[in-house]
Amino acid sequence: MTRHRVTIAPNTPTLGSHQLLVDGHDISRGVASLRMSLDAGEVPAVELELRILELDRMDLEDAELYIPDATRGALIALGWTPPGAESQDEALRAATSCVSCNDQPARPGADFCAACTPAP
Repeated sequence: MTRHRVTIAPNTPTLGSHQLLVDGHDISRGVASLRMSLDAGEVPAVELELRILELDRMDLEDAELYIPDATRGALIALGWTPPGAESQDEALRAATSCVSCNDQPARPGADFCAACTPAP
């Protein structure tokens, strides 16, 4: 399981409010509840219940899906890549791949890999 830095700041920003940061991202508004386990000799475990709807099946031909910014931010902070968006790894690979074959990395400062470099 992926480990994350979790910071809980009670009474922030006001008395009775709490701030929850995961890897420095404030996900407080996207969390419904939190359970924490602090067993001796074990890595602390934090279980989050997010403010999202769980469904067994949804079959709609034409629907707009709305995910509140707070929930979207919480999911992204936990490693989720939104549908239709490239992950950071995919975006980097696309930006540094050969424009001809898209298979090999491009040479530094060039658009093509060594095998696809056009003849002078």
